[in-house]
Amino acid sequence: MYSRKEIEVAIRQIRDDFGYNAQLVFETIARRENSTFDYLRSSLPMKRRSCGNILYTLLKHGCVKVQPCAFQRIHRETLKRNTYGVDLAYVNCRRRFSRYILYTEQKYSAKHARIVLTTLLTGTVSFQQLMMTMQKLNFNEGEIRHENLYERAFADLVRAGLLCQTNFATMHRRSKQLDEVILVTDELVNVDYHGCFWCINPRIFDGALRQMYVQSQLQPDSERLTKQIETHILSQRQKYVEAVIRCRLGPHALRIFRLLSQSHLEQKQIAELSMVPIKDTRDILYKLLKFDYVRLQELARTHDHAPSRTNYLWRANRLDVEKAMKKELVQTLMSMQIKLSSLSSLSRYHPRHLQKLLEMQCGVKTELQRLQFATIRLDALLLIFDDITCS
Repeated sequence: MYSRKEIEVAIRQIRDDFGYNAQLVFETIARRENSTFDYLRSSLPMKRRSCGNILYTLLKHGCVKVQPCAFQRIHRETLKRNTYGVDLAYVNCRRRFSRYILYTEQKYSAKHARIVLTTLLTGTVSFQQLMMTMQKLNFNEGEIRHENLYERAFADLVRAGLLCQTNFATMHRRSKQLDEVILVTDELVNVDYHGCFWCINPRIFDGALRQMYVQSQLQPDSERLTKQIETHILSQRQKYVEAVIRCRLGPHALRIFRLLSQSHLEQKQIAELSMVPIKDTRDILYKLLKFDYVRLQELARTHDHAPSRTNYLWRANRLDVEKAMKKELVQTLMSMQIKLSSLSSLSRYHPRHLQKLLEMQCGVKTELQRLQFATIRLDALLLIFDDITCS
């Protein structure tokens, strides 16, 4: 049994990654062990198809697992019922997905990292679907197609154990007892790329990250300290950028921004991967574009640049976003310093014989102290973006 705090942390992670409806489904399964699909439909205020699609997505991403089948007797017939439970270990490892990508890129290459990223975003994926996605990414970014290079990169990841083989089968029965989804995962010995599905192996990734950390402790102190400081500064920048986007535009905008910071995507692809309605996705994208957090690239298929024959790709550049954040910090700090100087002059000259003005002075001093503390915090935060040049 999991503790209540662990379940709350996992529910928050599911809401950030998949949305509010997925949170409801996950919370219902976590509240009752061995939940059936009929129990989910009766407990949740959503349609049968929506509930089945969300459950399918959670199963595909490993956040929900299938329990051993339970047999139920209805009208003298014995029916096989699948029950579902949560997998908090896999949900918790989703917070380390960015580390998995960085580790793969440092140890292997950018092509290996793209394969891992696509697998993380898609969940369980077949070899054919993975190679088709790699070809689309090459076409969108204007690169030359190298199918053999991606196949070799895929083989390297399989040999290293970072990708594991999965038996993934879906059974849809068009009847009243419908829509049970079966997901069985185990590592197989015989590797057949074309006939099975693949997912990441968090156990191997975590072991590799742990080994990398142990090796980093054996490096000289000065070199290790420099790397730790650089890593800490980059992580603090990323936390600040994500916190600003979340507070200003909401969690859906943050989820879309994380997707766009990894690859070029079209609006329909963004809506499907982020599980946000297409209308809300369009509004969020243009809000991000208004704040200069994302970029829009046009790829015309003809010379006349007709909108119907043009692909519009969205992309978030980390350096551009950090420049925009630093510019906003500088402007805020300047306005606060101007207000601070005006309040200082107001508190300096006052007639002390009037009680009303003395009370006003106390309020001015309180506001002055708050502004001073806020200025100090902003100044310290500006040090994180010190090596970035604003254009």
